[in-house]
Amino acid sequence: MIARMNGGVIRSEYDRYAELVMQGIAGFIVFGGELDEVREHIARLQNIADVPLLIASDMEQGAGQQLVGATMFPPAMAISRLDKDEAEAVFRVYAEEALYAGINMILAPVVDINTDPDNPIISVRSYGHDKGKVSEMSGSMIDTLRSNGIRTCAKHFPGHGDTSIDSHISLPLIDKDIDKLEQEEICPFRDAVGKDVSSIMLGHIAVPAIDPENVPMSISGKAVRYINERLDFEGLLMTDALNMGGLSAYGQNKAAEMALNAGVDILLHPDAPAAMNEYLNSVNARSEHAKLESFRKGLSMMSDDLPGFERNMRLAQRVTERSIDIGFDIGRVRPSSVLVLKEEGDLSSGILEAYLREQFNDVPYVELNGEASSDVGVKGDRVMTVIYSATGAWKGKASGWFNSAVQRAKLVSSHFIVLGNPYVIHDAGCRCIYTYWCSELSEAALVNIFKQG
Repeated sequence: MIARMNGGVIRSEYDRYAELVMQGIAGFIVFGGELDEVREHIARLQNIADVPLLIASDMEQGAGQQLVGATMFPPAMAISRLDKDEAEAVFRVYAEEALYAGINMILAPVVDINTDPDNPIISVRSYGHDKGKVSEMSGSMIDTLRSNGIRTCAKHFPGHGDTSIDSHISLPLIDKDIDKLEQEEICPFRDAVGKDVSSIMLGHIAVPAIDPENVPMSISGKAVRYINERLDFEGLLMTDALNMGGLSAYGQNKAAEMALNAGVDILLHPDAPAAMNEYLNSVNARSEHAKLESFRKGLSMMSDDLPGFERNMRLAQRVTERSIDIGFDIGRVRPSSVLVLKEEGDLSSGILEAYLREQFNDVPYVELNGEASSDVGVKGDRVMTVIYSATGAWKGKASGWFNSAVQRAKLVSSHFIVLGNPYVIHDAGCRCIYTYWCSELSEAALVNIFKQG
């Protein structure tokens, strides 16, 4: 079992985490916190553990995705635009800063192929819609992290890319026959196994071609058997987070029991780990610790080598600029109006908006954030629309007003600048610039590109 560790309160909650260690918890998944404080308390927990703790984290974009003081990079879809050497340099930084923080497993790569443009949860977390590119980039990440002391996890089996439902909220269904699955979704998982990925995370997804009873893959014995026999995988299997809505029909305790009995090795992120452990003991759920204990004994320990944070930030700035998809030269565009659509108000750092207001101070500038009228309020045949949109867990699809505003913007816009999810205008049919994420770094990089002409 791997429990949630809230890094932001790790000092005040340390005794609770220490008690879980004394009770035999296998490890923790770290969310948030300040790097040095998290590092200090992970070290204390490791010192009281009989077997090294598995300390995992969702660091798909590097340690800075979770820890203040570490470096955050663009998402996978942006990284896929880099060459092999650049991507490997990024992945080395992931490993360097993670190990310094005490993280020994990064829950990545995301090997889902994002084939559904309306996917509300994968999107830019994927290396793209092409299975070959997904396998290539995932393999590079697995190789680089492993050679630098970090264990990896291919997720979310058998692929969450062709779904229009977020499994944090409810259970998606992939209704494809096994031949189609093996030709597409499962390919990157097979390739990840060939790269010696450390673990596979099973998604909360119903796939009747693998389990005709529509038992979620994360707790399905048939899914485990498929992975073991058809993919010849001998590493660790883990559930996706047990507190997600995709398992709500079962409840966390029953789902955990089913997962263990199915042959899954790690139960991820239960809300009440101690109570769940009592329940699992009471029902005599399958419990084979040898495989996981052997895995834990081989984990890398915390690094004492201080990362080159300034160097790493320069790399992040460089690859952010390199990964932006520039579909037009803003210096050659004189818009008749500028329209700004913000799915959420806090997605903009203000850097790009300040530049656009200064650059185009003689044309109407309209911002919509939270509500939209039937008219987006812009005129002319050269409307430049700037969109801020992000993918997030538990969020689901974009709100109605935003989708309506985007659709109306498509009718009047000649140019788009999209920060975040590029799929919001996947069928716009006009000139576009994509940054793949909303961040101060991406806005600064975009303005720098514009100023260079």
